[in-house]
Amino acid sequence: MSSQILLVELGTPVAPVLAERGRYRRWFTPLCQPFDAELHAWDAQNDPQPPEGDWDAILLTGSASSVHEEEAWSVNAGRWAASQVQRGKPVLGICYGHQLLAHSLGGRSGPNPKGLDYGVRGISAHQSDLLFTGIEKEFEAVQVHGDVVLELPPDAHTLASSDLTDNEVIAFSPKSRGVQFHPEFDDVYVRAVLDVRAELLEQRVPGFVAGVRSRLHPVPGAVKILHNFLEYLAQIPRR
Repeated sequence: MSSQILLVELGTPVAPVLAERGRYRRWFTPLCQPFDAELHAWDAQNDPQPPEGDWDAILLTGSASSVHEEEAWSVNAGRWAASQVQRGKPVLGICYGHQLLAHSLGGRSGPNPKGLDYGVRGISAHQSDLLFTGIEKEFEAVQVHGDVVLELPPDAHTLASSDLTDNEVIAFSPKSRGVQFHPEFDDVYVRAVLDVRAELLEQRVPGFVAGVRSRLHPVPGAVKILHNFLEYLAQIPRR
């Protein structure tokens, strides 16, 4: 019997990409294809109840919202996700999902005091971890965020950081992790985000968009973080 993965959709891609490439469930389906698993999705913004199931792995997506604003749907999803961590389920939070896990488990998230982080950035792993299997201690990944985890919840510890984000990767429990970056994004998506948010970003930081564009390049290796989570932490067999 195939393993069961739940993708908790905490937002959607920016409009032009949503129209072309669909919701996050369409992005993660091929990324999970190497594994003997079925992917299910929960639209947590619009449905207060997750689908019933005994999940072998849970993935929390990014969002354009801010965790610290504590919207009702977000608080609800966060409480449920925290309960799964506490039950010992393998949970991976990505960007907003990473912040939501930290916040819901007793930590704190908010605007990054070091500023916006968009584009490709180098990340340094401080400790060995199954999540980093086959990955260099210095690696690159795609970032699209203005908020970060500011305070860790009890018993959590930081596994990796970057020059703009102290808590890039967090271990919340033996089987649960959070990553501030996006293993599922590519440089093409970042360009689309910049197109949509250019005016707002330039108002905040003049010259920001051109600077990010100049540093963009493909980072196909970052998806290995997702695969390592599924293989080594969730222990889902490959096909």
